[in-house]
Amino acid sequence: MFGGDIEDAAASVIYAVLTQDLGWRVDTLSRSWQAWDGRPMEIELFGRAEDPAHPGQPIWIVGEAKINLTARQVDRFATLAARARRHLSGRVFPLCFCYRARPEVQQRVVDSGLNLVFSFGRLVPAAP
Repeated sequence: MFGGDIEDAAASVIYAVLTQDLGWRVDTLSRSWQAWDGRPMEIELFGRAEDPAHPGQPIWIVGEAKINLTARQVDRFATLAARARRHLSGRVFPLCFCYRARPEVQQRVVDSGLNLVFSFGRLVPAAP
């Protein structure tokens, strides 16, 4: 699995996690370009969801997919997630998808207010 293939795998796993574990209705997740702060940026996984417990309130899935997630990638994605929060109306659910992440990187994800989804389908929620 190389390059764009990871986004396809991530979209399937994330869809399953959000629908089965959280009970959300999730639209298609795909790569997207958004123009925020006057410059276009690529989002590896982007889509809309809704929590049936809060109908009519959009949840924006903004995700990053990496085979081996690093602290530098987490920091860069946290900046992108902050931009998304400023520009999207509704709840933003930022998440990192990966096959591997060292324990200190996993903690950095959570401490940065991001969610983590592993390739085997485990969701590690952001710190409250």
